[in-house]
Amino acid sequence: RAHELFGEALLAVREHHGPEAIDQCEVLCEMAEAYWREEKQNKSIDTLIDVWTLQEAKFGSNAPELIPTYLHLGQAYCKRNEYDRASDHLLRAVRISRESGHEEEGLTKTKSYAQACVLLASCYSYDQQSDRNFNGENNDDED
Repeated sequence: RAHELFGEALLAVREHHGPEAIDQCEVLCEMAEAYWREEKQNKSIDTLIDVWTLQEAKFGSNAPELIPTYLHLGQAYCKRNEYDRASDHLLRAVRISRESGHEEEGLTKTKSYAQACVLLASCYSYDQQSDRNFNGENNDDED
């Protein structure tokens, strides 16, 4: 039933604002979260990519408006152990946050910057751990 309602909401936004309307991003983000909760990760990521495409067309690829989408995509790929893809999106979020002056823009941008840094560090940590496991190295800390 939820996806039926999401579909109706998208249809209403598209009919009122057009098929490329940025207003549909909010609905698409909610859909992506619902797909993730239903363990439909591919559909969730595909939906987030739709959001990214709409936002990039409207604002450009380096716009601060894309930071939350880059964060969501980074998180999603990291949870799927796709660390290269995750780090690509998270690095974009960090770079855009730096370039947009997160220090001067208030708490929201600073929080996004901090969140991107933490997620990226986590992603690197998992990626290094999986590399060690793959190469047969011991993960125990040496004293």
